Amino acid sequence: MAQLLGGGAPMRGRAGMELGVRPFRFREAAAFWGVAEDPELALRLHALVGGTPAYREMCGGAEPEGLADFDR
Repeated sequence: MAQLLGGGAPMRGRAGMELGVRPFRFREAAAFWGVAEDPELALRLHALVGGTPAYREMCGGAEPEGLADFDR
């Protein structure tokens, strides 16, 4: 994505702002998903989605109920 706005790219100079969005770190992701009290589930979830908040919408917007729900 960064290459779209850089150097001689056609979009160079047309963007009003370049906003870098970083993924959540482990603890931030656990709190976002509502699984901070379950470290094993938080670890599995972070390993799968890598701290990307957009995946929540892709999975229906709900956090897993527990490890059995996550594995399903």
